[in-house]
Amino acid sequence: INYLAVTYLVLKEYGEFSLFLSTITSCVVIASLGLLYSGNVVVSKWLGKNKAFVADYFKISMLIIAILSFVFSIVSYILTSYFFESFFAIFFFSLGILFESFFYGTSRYKELFIFGFLNLIISVALFFALIKGLSLYGAILGFIFSKTIIVILQFSQFLKNFTNFFNFKLTKKDSVFIYFKKFNAPLVLSAIISGPILTLILYMLSYFRGNEEVAIYSWCYQIYLLGMFVPASLGAYYLTILNKRAKQDKLSLMKKITLFNVSSTVLTILVLALISPLLLDVSEISNNPMAKYTFFSFLICMFFYSLNLSYMSLWVSLGKSYFHLYFQLIWSLTCVIL
Repeated sequence: INYLAVTYLVLKEYGEFSLFLSTITSCVVIASLGLLYSGNVVVSKWLGKNKAFVADYFKISMLIIAILSFVFSIVSYILTSYFFESFFAIFFFSLGILFESFFYGTSRYKELFIFGFLNLIISVALFFALIKGLSLYGAILGFIFSKTIIVILQFSQFLKNFTNFFNFKLTKKDSVFIYFKKFNAPLVLSAIISGPILTLILYMLSYFRGNEEVAIYSWCYQIYLLGMFVPASLGAYYLTILNKRAKQDKLSLMKKITLFNVSSTVLTILVLALISPLLLDVSEISNNPMAKYTFFSFLICMFFYSLNLSYMSLWVSLGKSYFHLYFQLIWSLTCVIL
């Protein structure tokens, strides 16, 4: 989607699209309540033992997501001038994260792959048509539809596991709120601290240097995210595995996970460095002298991020989510000061 956007939008429009995406993503980081990790734990530990608790956990999570999506759509409207578009983007993006945690928790990775593949085919075709026809607004609509499609696919399979899911009587709500307080609260606080940092950086860049430089930063950041795709997407899988191990086994497993993350990332860095002329030869980005410098700075970031990446899974599996909160606070302060 970002490739199509940077190719078919003028640089200023791609900068505006990047600001919208970053704003939405920051809101989603908070609105999704750390559910990718905590929902994974709930499903993997209690689906077989206490199905009513799992069902209530997902019902309450969906309700909170709807409320937070409305609140954050107001914030997004102030920043981007899009209200309804922001609401649907935040709502479906967050729901997708919630339902993804269910499939990770039940180790149904094949279904996740099928959903992702189908969503890729449908979304890219739809996004291409919309961006060609409606330009910037088409890109925003295409992004919303891409999140809506994946939720429809996930939810249709999710419902097969809960026969009375639409029975709104909550029998385990007290237990759910206790769990939210213990596990989700530290993750949400961490998200509040760290989530808006990239968006703040982009708005500062837009204010001082214009949306053209936002576009350069955003495109290089998208390549960085793509380069970190394998180790980052395995985070929820690692959590599922760690949940099933004794404490001493978790620590030995972490050595293997970290070695894999670093090795795969170093290989990715080398490949990206070799093909950097192709990656930067998009739209007007390659003509800017800052693009190459920004690109290689992100490659350096990839190496250090790969060292840290798996530890969020470890802290959550050990019931010490607040560790992640402390480290995110340090990272956020460092970014803001610099």
